[in-house]
Amino acid sequence: MLINYQVSKAKRSHATYLNLTDHKKEDGGAHTFTMMNSVKINYMAVAATLTVVIIFMMSFYHHRSPTVNLRELLSASIDLAEKGGLKTVEVKKKHKLNAESKGKTKEGADEMKTDGDMQSHRVIIAGFHKTFPSLASRIVSEEHDKRHASEDAPDANIRRPETQLLPSEFVKVKDITVWVDPLDATQEYTEDLDQYVTVMICVAVKGKPVIGVVHRTEKSEQYDKETMWAWVGNGISNNMGAIKDITKAPKDPKIIISRSHKGDGEEIVKQAFGGGKVISAGGAGYKAVEVIRGKADVYAHVTLIKKWDICAGNALLNAVGGKMKTLKNETITYDKESGPLNKNGLLASMSHFNYYLDKLGPLFSAKIKS
Repeated sequence: MLINYQVSKAKRSHATYLNLTDHKKEDGGAHTFTMMNSVKINYMAVAATLTVVIIFMMSFYHHRSPTVNLRELLSASIDLAEKGGLKTVEVKKKHKLNAESKGKTKEGADEMKTDGDMQSHRVIIAGFHKTFPSLASRIVSEEHDKRHASEDAPDANIRRPETQLLPSEFVKVKDITVWVDPLDATQEYTEDLDQYVTVMICVAVKGKPVIGVVHRTEKSEQYDKETMWAWVGNGISNNMGAIKDITKAPKDPKIIISRSHKGDGEEIVKQAFGGGKVISAGGAGYKAVEVIRGKADVYAHVTLIKKWDICAGNALLNAVGGKMKTLKNETITYDKESGPLNKNGLLASMSHFNYYLDKLGPLFSAKIKS
């Protein structure tokens, strides 16, 4: 490369520079600098090339962000809920529940834990970790146990027949929260009230419950062992039941509430409607399903409740046109960052939600102990 040394007359000082000729194009004004060895540099072309490279790299990084196929996650959730249910039944048959209290609720009741809870928890969490390792930090379970990450845990089935006709939908891992209740209605489980006992898994995307699985663990006099599932906007299980078109709210509605609140419930329902029926039951999953199947018109809860108790039921209701909100008419958010507590009670129904909320909301809200 030939380098020329010249003296700048303007500054009357020595300067060293490349002998470059500036050719300005008439059509676009772009500057092309020609070096003496005939190498040309078009700075606008270089800038354009760099822009394309940066866009490509950003696009590549975006598509490389971990994602999960919701169809596969639904299949795995059904599979793991049923495997967890098998563990609860195995423990029950051994007659060694090893029930203990994790502490007291704010109402003074024991919050129970059994070997059934823990063994169900371990098989579910291990299955998720092995099948979707990128989701490990996005799973929230009612129970906690360092022993769940077993290397010999079986993979979850991500291709169950009932999900294979559903569409694939890929979602970023960071937008997903998986809520796990390995054994809902633990108190009833210890009392052999098995009709209330379920295993529940819920998938929330950006805080919205979109996949719900409620697995009834044992056959009882009223119900068969079964699994109900829903993916909002995409499909529901065949056993969800026919959805009734209720054009007018009943004068004497059936309100399902927790067994420990039956007295308050009867007083409030009588005050709100002058009649009606209160159904006391255990298990949040059980109560949500009763509303979906028309066995109850409203599910009400007046105290603090955890999101792993209600997320799956909320997803099922959303999938079939029902609603679940707080007693203050707030939408419940299910992203991990919002925390596990729902403090303002809840109300759920398949129809006439605003009517029931107007009637029952203020009365039940007065009973909230948060």
